[in-house]
Amino acid sequence: NKADIRPGDRVAILAESCPDWAIADYAILMCGAVTVPIYPTQAVEQVGFILRDSAARILFISNQKQLKRVQSAIDSAKGEAPRIIVFDEKSGGYETLRQFEAGGAEVAATAPERFDDRVCAEPVTMVVVVVITRLPSGC
Repeated sequence: NKADIRPGDRVAILAESCPDWAIADYAILMCGAVTVPIYPTQAVEQVGFILRDSAARILFISNQKQLKRVQSAIDSAKGEAPRIIVFDEKSGGYETLRQFEAGGAEVAATAPERFDDRVCAEPVTMVVVVVITRLPSGC
C-alpha cells in the first residue's frame, strides 16, 4: 500500500458506524495492521490518550466536525502525529478515504503480489448469534 502500513502497525478509526468504518477496518486487517477503534463520543482527553498509547500511524475519522472536536488530541500524539484520512468528501484539505483507496488501487494494479501474502490465516472476527424464541416473562 502507498501508506506503507506494515504488519503490527496501529491504525485508529474514530467514526460513527457506517460502511466506510467497515471498509477501513478490512483494509487495516489486510495490511496485517491492528485496528484501534475509538468511539466517536469519546472524551477528547481519552482520544489523546488512546492515540498516544497506541502510537497510531494513521487516523481514519468520519468528518470535519469530529476532526475539529479532537484536533488537540491529535496534536498531543507522541512522536509524529498520525496521518489523517477523512471519510467525508468535505475534508478541509486532508486526504479523503476515496483518495486513499485510489492509492491502494494503484499499488494493487502495479504490484499485485504485495497483497498475495496479506490474506489472514487466523480468524479476526467472531459473530455470536442468539435466537430468542419467546420473550422473557414480564415483558
